[in-house]
Amino acid sequence: MKKLLSILLFVSFFLGNAQMKPSMVYLKTGETLVGTGQLSGRYFTYKKHHKAKPKKIHLSKIDSVKIRFSKDNIKKYLSFRVKTTGSFEAVQVAFSGKRIQLYRQKELHFYGGDIRMTETIVRNFVKKTSEKDLTEFGAYSPLTNNLKAKVLAFFSDCDLLVKKIKNREFKIRSDIEKIVKFYDQNCQ
Repeated sequence: MKKLLSILLFVSFFLGNAQMKPSMVYLKTGETLVGTGQLSGRYFTYKKHHKAKPKKIHLSKIDSVKIRFSKDNIKKYLSFRVKTTGSFEAVQVAFSGKRIQLYRQKELHFYGGDIRMTETIVRNFVKKTSEKDLTEFGAYSPLTNNLKAKVLAFFSDCDLLVKKIKNREFKIRSDIEKIVKFYDQNCQ
């Protein structure tokens, strides 16, 4: 019985800490924290060492985070405020140009029942170099997110790009990165 209890405690400890990965947190104060952690909503949950109590750090206090998922897989996340909501999001750089940056956030959704399904939803954010906060385009969803209207409004200062989008030379669903790159290279 003791052996079974020990095994259960051992397994539950590792399952409970399975999400925590080696991390470096760069705070806006200039301080760097090294330990393990994970992104969870608007917070980064951090532990200095495995016996320490976890601390939640709000994304508004974080400049960037590097998380090591495996030996060769280290991902960097930046923390920005979103204009429309005022909330902070942890995003990854998809494109960085002279005039504009494209950021992405990937979310994995699980659907249950007898048949398990997963879906990856990619939310897109943009920021002109002169801006401090992100503009959220969101994910492509024809029923709930009018992505085309958001893209046209954001790039309304570039008539050539607006014309190309309206003429369907760029597809909203698959060409967000191409649209951002075109804006960076051809618009003022």
